[in-house]
Amino acid sequence: MADSIPFYGLYGEVLTDSEPGFVHIESIAERSSRTGWHIQAHRHHNLVQMLIVEQGRAEVFVDNQMVTLETQGMIFLPTEVVHGFEFEPDTLGSVLSIATPFANEVLDMIRPEVNVTHLSVSGVLSLSGKPYLMNTFIQIRRLIEGEFRRQRQYSHTLLKCLLGAFLTAYLRASDLQQIHSNQTNHANLLQTFMALLETNYKTHYRLDWYAEQLNISLSTLNRICNTTLGKSGKKLQDERLLLEAKRRLIYTLDSIENIAFSLGYEDPAYFSRFFTKYTKASPGRYRKAHSQTS
Repeated sequence: MADSIPFYGLYGEVLTDSEPGFVHIESIAERSSRTGWHIQAHRHHNLVQMLIVEQGRAEVFVDNQMVTLETQGMIFLPTEVVHGFEFEPDTLGSVLSIATPFANEVLDMIRPEVNVTHLSVSGVLSLSGKPYLMNTFIQIRRLIEGEFRRQRQYSHTLLKCLLGAFLTAYLRASDLQQIHSNQTNHANLLQTFMALLETNYKTHYRLDWYAEQLNISLSTLNRICNTTLGKSGKKLQDERLLLEAKRRLIYTLDSIENIAFSLGYEDPAYFSRFFTKYTKASPGRYRKAHSQTS
């Protein structure tokens, strides 16, 4: 597959497998000002990123959708998500990058009290007119930066705690509340389902296969998906396939037939019918319509 969308460690740097405890923090200007405040579409193989925009306007491109963030806000980017930015010159803010293994340590720490399911998807959170929330992120970021710069005794443990506070504040600002134990169990099951789906979506397993892996009934799995995300398990399966299909149509030069085969379809015509059903456009028309983005 001839990918035109690059993978980076940090933007513009050669992709390497970063140290599992890797944390990096820099200003938005540090990298963006060198590229005319424009960051081309890219993705990170093994990094989770969070951006605080304290002042300035940002056009955020996430998986072929453009979101405008005015003046102040937070941006959360899980690993593998295609993203890019167009910042207003002299935008003030920070970019926090965390190696996925370390991010998973943080999630394990906060998961008993916080519904972390929504951290599996990207988010753009406007904080304009919410100075208290904005100040919370800025204060935690300063503490994280202090530990990052000095690297003193127990810095790894303290950074993990500070990052846990940062992510919890992000979830709270997104109107997610602390949850009771039965809801926590549902959140954990959903997160496991989403992880299984990420690994196996090209195999086209029936939904009851996933229910078996989770040791729950098919109806329970569907109920958890519906109550937490408002979608059936089958809809989540289809959406994951559709997202990857869109990525490959836009960002690769592969033929539609090869894309169909790479996504587990034995019959390219069946793939085309599936794609058209959800997008109201054939794969060829969709690729042509989005060729400017590519």
